[in-house]
Amino acid sequence: MNSLLGCFVESHLATLNDDQVQQLSRLLTHRDVVLYPWLAGKAPVPAEMLNEPNDRNEVMVMLLRYVNPKHPALKQIS
Repeated sequence: MNSLLGCFVESHLATLNDDQVQQLSRLLTHRDVVLYPWLAGKAPVPAEMLNEPNDRNEVMVMLLRYVNPKHPALKQIS
């Protein structure tokens, strides 16, 4: 998990705006046992992370696309 997240951060950190850096920080507060099932499609990503316009975690969406451009959770995005 550290390798995956590390590669993602290396690839994207320079392009993230301040809000996205905060979103990344909040995302990284989740333990691996929570994040991994979300990213692997084994557990649903909380809908509020994907659908709430004011609460959407853009970095989570970017991470899902990075892991799997056809990730099932991406179908939820309104």
